[in-house]
Amino acid sequence: MTIRKKLYQILEKPRDNYSVINIMLVVLIITNIVALILESDASLYIQYEKYFWGFELVSVIIFTVEYGIRVWVSVESPHTIHHSIKTRLHYLFSPMALIDLIA
Repeated sequence: MTIRKKLYQILEKPRDNYSVINIMLVVLIITNIVALILESDASLYIQYEKYFWGFELVSVIIFTVEYGIRVWVSVESPHTIHHSIKTRLHYLFSPMALIDLIA
């Protein structure tokens, strides 16, 4: 089994309808929402600006890597006829991928 196929199974076909990675991504999303709410308080933002900025930077890196991996492994879908750029473009313009990109 290739690394790409293994990553596809972890991200897209978890055994119990969830995976540790997907749970961690959901927790990161919720934590980002909480941070955004806390940042709206000017006194908190001024006091913890470095931490908010650092957390945001780490989050963007994690989400960017995750997005890139999902694009890379999209050719492993059983619905894919051939592994090509066309398949990846189809994934990129899917509703879920567009929502991820916008977010």
